[in-house]
Amino acid sequence: MASGEMALAMSGRHPCVVGSLATIFADCGKPVDAEALYEELVARARRSYVQPSQLAIAASAADKKDEAIRHARIAFETRDAAIAQFGLGLPPGPDVFIHWPFNARLHKYLRFRELLSVSARTKIPKIAD
Repeated sequence: MASGEMALAMSGRHPCVVGSLATIFADCGKPVDAEALYEELVARARRSYVQPSQLAIAASAADKKDEAIRHARIAFETRDAAIAQFGLGLPPGPDVFIHWPFNARLHKYLRFRELLSVSARTKIPKIAD
């Protein structure tokens, strides 16, 4: 846990680190700490941009299933750059991120897997050179 707190300090409490640490706390049986970190991101999102993918990961760590799905849906709809980590079949491969520990809770949710399936079939337009 001390390493996680150090990572928060070194990153300036970057949302990616906050969401990751929320997952670590949840995995270590500290749901109150996981929820506090999720609430920190929600509060920050009221004042500045926080990637919905990071909100989804932190919400799932805080065992807030409906909120996690809502954030994930927004991540897909807004083409959040970090959705690739959800496992869309993009490089480095479709199965790599399914087993990534920070996504594991999301992948347990049927509604998330359905959302992922629909999003994977949606063509993402190429940006012209």
